[in-house]
Amino acid sequence: MSHGRKSIDLAGLVALSQADIRELQLAKGAVAAGFLLLLDGRRLTASRILLAGAFGNYIRGESARRIGLLPSWADHPTAAGNTALRGARMLLLAVMRRQHILNSVLASTDHVELASDPRFQDAFVECMSFPVSSQRESGVSMLLPTPQSSAQDRHCR
Repeated sequence: MSHGRKSIDLAGLVALSQADIRELQLAKGAVAAGFLLLLDGRRLTASRILLAGAFGNYIRGESARRIGLLPSWADHPTAAGNTALRGARMLLLAVMRRQHILNSVLASTDHVELASDPRFQDAFVECMSFPVSSQRESGVSMLLPTPQSSAQDRHCR
């Protein structure tokens, strides 16, 4: 932030601005709050996360865990690619099995409306903060609970 500008030059014409950090903070808060609320009261045994689309293709798992974007228990987030296209293609090509596939997906899917959850706003605000440097330096990233954590252990800071 030199000469009164609110950005830092990184390389060539690429700069990091205060607005960029704020956008990351808002996105991080929303994603982390979503994980927090989705895990609340559920017994999960999974230790990995599949990330769809460009988000999954370009994210660095360790960096995402370090800033609290992804839960610390997610060992290696896996890029799942363009799952929407893959699903649409599967349904279009599997004419005889289409209804069975749809019924199977519907039976194993829960729709969760996070925006209407009264806890979302508080979780979002809590999850916007970045971890303190002592957590980063020690490698401890307890930003989100392990799947086995109790409700009292669940926090984003």
